[in-house]
Amino acid sequence: MEKKGHHLKIHISKRRIAISILLISGIFSLIGISIYKMVNSSTDNRFVNLAIEKNNKTYVYSKLGTIFVESSIKKNESPNLFGFVRLFEKDKNLYVSPNELNEIVDLLCGNFILHDYPEKSYDGYVTSGNSSCYRNSFKNQSTQTVGEQVKLNALQITNKSTGEAHNIRWSYNLKNYEYRALENCEEKSFMIRTSVVPGETVWANEDFIVVNLYELANFFGDKVHLEFKEEQQLLYILHK
Repeated sequence: MEKKGHHLKIHISKRRIAISILLISGIFSLIGISIYKMVNSSTDNRFVNLAIEKNNKTYVYSKLGTIFVESSIKKNESPNLFGFVRLFEKDKNLYVSPNELNEIVDLLCGNFILHDYPEKSYDGYVTSGNSSCYRNSFKNQSTQTVGEQVKLNALQITNKSTGEAHNIRWSYNLKNYEYRALENCEEKSFMIRTSVVPGETVWANEDFIVVNLYELANFFGDKVHLEFKEEQQLLYILHK
């Protein structure tokens, strides 16, 4: 009897240990998930792709261009897709650097080509057209300090429906490496996660010159809207 009782105690002890291990594993899993969510929500930026919704159909942007997309479709192949726009999100607003506005402006102003190619979750692909609404320029300008220059950057975005122009201007000091927002853009600070060495990550606030995308969309009227779908990592341009 004592031997059976001894085996019973060992069996109960092993069962308790197993349950304890499962509980501890569950706790650590929850902690791991919480840390993962915290880390991923700590940054204010991500690289996303673009998509357009028009006539109840969805088209995903391919940066490869019209020729390559048409060639892939003819071969019954899906064109390559990747996120290329660095999107900043803060206080329920969406921002991008002025230098990354070209393709977004194309989709906002109607300078795009739709390629029907039914996929499982969308209806085809979209590429930029040949009637750009976006023009950029720059010039160097001397300052009051001898030997110092600033680079003046300018974008002119045209609403083809109204003929109105939307100007964006900012400067870059070639000596002290400072940026300044001049017109229809702003300097904002965002939390950025940087991998310094493998296995070591650093979080820090960095300042960027950015454009508010909702304000830019308003320039094109009430028939075009923006929507960011985080789970898809896609910035949608919705045409009514």
